[in-house]
Amino acid sequence: RWGGEEFLILLSETKLEAAIIMAERLRVAISEINLPSGNNHITLTASFGVAYMDQHATLDALISEADGYLYQSKAKGRNLISSKLG
Repeated sequence: RWGGEEFLILLSETKLEAAIIMAERLRVAISEINLPSGNNHITLTASFGVAYMDQHATLDALISEADGYLYQSKAKGRNLISSKLG
């Protein structure tokens, strides 16, 4: 847990494209969860920001870039994945 409703996942030895695929799998799995709430159901969404370590000198720089992409996903309407690839 990184803060508030944010989580951080570090995938060592994983290329950017593979990390994006993992984020998409998680996003879809989360969106398929339906929680009963009285006569209704609550659906969940997740937004992701994905960055790749080779582009950064420090872990803090990597996390900062991923955080920036996360906020791009939220600004675009949520339930999305953002990275340097799109």
